[in-house]
Amino acid sequence: MSRYSVAVIGGGPAGLVAAIEGDTVRLSATAQNAVDMFEMKTGLQFQAGTSLSSLMPRFLKSMPQDPTGTSSFAAWSGEGLGAGAPVGMVVLPMSRNADAICTGIVQQTSGGTAYVTVSSVGQLPTQPVGCFRAGANINSFVAQTYYAYVRT
Repeated sequence: MSRYSVAVIGGGPAGLVAAIEGDTVRLSATAQNAVDMFEMKTGLQFQAGTSLSSLMPRFLKSMPQDPTGTSSFAAWSGEGLGAGAPVGMVVLPMSRNADAICTGIVQQTSGGTAYVTVSSVGQLPTQPVGCFRAGANINSFVAQTYYAYVRT
């Protein structure tokens, strides 16, 4: 598993420093690795919309907790479908300081300077790890929400 270190300065009233080593991206990757192990060990495809808690305790020791707020990690298809398709990505909808954290994730994982805002399935990022902002409702993605993701 690749490890990413994301340090974001700003976004808060006192120049909040959000040090996210082992938080958003690592937790997404941990959940994604649990999905991969489930598929490898069982020979079954993990379906989008299935709760990640179903991977506990055999493939996932505990449910990852959102370091940016109160959202939950979700397993969705690569097109953002929440059910009825094989899982393609583990996503975390972010709340607090999402703009700054999303920018930091993109800078650390792809070398880019800014996240993309997507308005259709065809615009979803294809990198293995990253962050984006939904500019419109796209399947399970909610408009104006920031998403950290790891593709499976």
